[in-house]
Amino acid sequence: KDIRKSLEDAEKIRAQMAGMEETQRKLLAETEDQAKQILADARKGAGEAARTIEEK
Repeated sequence: KDIRKSLEDAEKIRAQMAGMEETQRKLLAETEDQAKQILADARKGAGEAARTIEEK
């Protein structure tokens, strides 16, 4: 009985870990998208600032 319970517990833990790994992948992808957007916005702002400086 104890072995069966241990195996069931191990399977539950494996399932939880798989769910956590999927959540981690999703969060990492969202973070990467946000970082790319921040960089794109920064580049755009830098380009606009450079044009403004050149116009003066």
